[in-house]
Amino acid sequence: MLFALADAAFLIAQEAFDDAEENGTPQELAQATQALADANSDKMIANSIVTLTTNNLTKITAANVDEAITNVYQLYNKALDQAELLKDRFVIMDVLGDEAVFRNKVISTGLKYGAVIIQN
Repeated sequence: MLFALADAAFLIAQEAFDDAEENGTPQELAQATQALADANSDKMIANSIVTLTTNNLTKITAANVDEAITNVYQLYNKALDQAELLKDRFVIMDVLGDEAVFRNKVISTGLKYGAVIIQN
């Protein structure tokens, strides 16, 4: 879903760029160029997150070993960074292991874009 949204945004930006290149003013072309660059960056970030998630899917579903927990927390940090960058999404996270490990591993500056579920 994340990649599909980024891909769709990129295609829309590409169409706007093509239109501006053919019929737009220099200012519209500059804006379309920046929008296309931003959409491409978002697409690359989304692709990175999808790749990381896919590569670690087995570990994420069975996250009871230290390496798997570390991989999940790396994914949380990347997702929080993207949420902070885009400011239009948030991340729901589970505490894996104990709460102290979570606090030490989730170190993104985008913490205000996350919510934590603590299992009892």
